[in-house]
Amino acid sequence: MSLTKKDKDFESSSNKKNISSKIENLLNEIKEKEISELAHMTEENKVLITKWAQHITDRYIAVLEKHPEKIKNIANLPASKDEIKIAIKILLTAYVIKKSDKKVDILRDYYISIGAFQSIDLEDKEKIIEKANSTEQKLDNSSRSFFSNYHKYMEVIISEQGALLKDLNNFINDLMTLK
Repeated sequence: MSLTKKDKDFESSSNKKNISSKIENLLNEIKEKEISELAHMTEENKVLITKWAQHITDRYIAVLEKHPEKIKNIANLPASKDEIKIAIKILLTAYVIKKSDKKVDILRDYYISIGAFQSIDLEDKEKIIEKANSTEQKLDNSSRSFFSNYHKYMEVIISEQGALLKDLNNFINDLMTLK
């Protein structure tokens, strides 16, 4: 008995839901028990979560390439900041163990770049875009307002990136001692 296209589509959809649910459960375990939970996973689950991590990281890198500006809108992220951080940490575990310093450095930069994504007020966003598009104008009162908004977000970004760097360095040092 052969399956109809409708049956196959349903099976495919059902399988995607099962995988999605399984990934969500694995992520919850990692969030609860930290990244060390990877060591206790079955090989099948390790492969599944690593593929997820690579997919999220690839999509995140594409967003970084598409948005080179210093202040980035959090709405452009392919997943939550926490999920992107977990995805990068999952990938980092393999590269630290392999002693692939170049890839570790690249992933470290991507991790720190998460801090550039902020929830920007609509009013500020409009001002920043408007002024960024007309940088040829002389500095006047409205430009000072632009720089005030710009610096407000840059201070948050710099602060968050410093915390992210510290977090990631501690994570990598912990991985080095576990090897």
